Amino acid sequence: MTSIILIAVGIILIALNLNAVLREKKSFRGQLDMRQNDMEDYKIEIGKIRKEFAETVFELQKEIKSLKEENKNNMDKMILYDRAGNKVIGDSSPKKHHQATEVKAEPKKHETKGVNNVKIDEVRNLLHKDMSIDEISKKTGIGKGEVLLIKELYIK
Repeated sequence: MTSIILIAVGIILIALNLNAVLREKKSFRGQLDMRQNDMEDYKIEIGKIRKEFAETVFELQKEIKSLKEENKNNMDKMILYDRAGNKVIGDSSPKKHHQATEVKAEPKKHETKGVNNVKIDEVRNLLHKDMSIDEISKKTGIGKGEVLLIKELYIK
């Protein structure tokens, strides 16, 4: 009689454990593990490219924001010219702009222009040393997208 009870308890435990294993395979974690193991190489590369692109866009957004703030600060110090070609130091008040007709703003170079030239020269030198885009990006701390952009726009 006890042997029948032990066999019945054993069968019940096996059935419960089998049920738990099947539930685990259907769980989110089980599905995630299966998908990660089945992921193909090109999908992994696409994910990396998306990440790099997102980082580059974020860097561009930060730079645009800083340029906007810099432009607001520089509007007070803008150098203007009147019809005779004389410099008129303008502020952002509308009175000054109406007094000097046909006012042209003097083109100003951004302070970051020197920094950009340093980046361009550094990337150019590293490209001439036959370094890959990944190596240049890691060495300079510049995003891969920016390195590619410098390569295409300035170094041809």
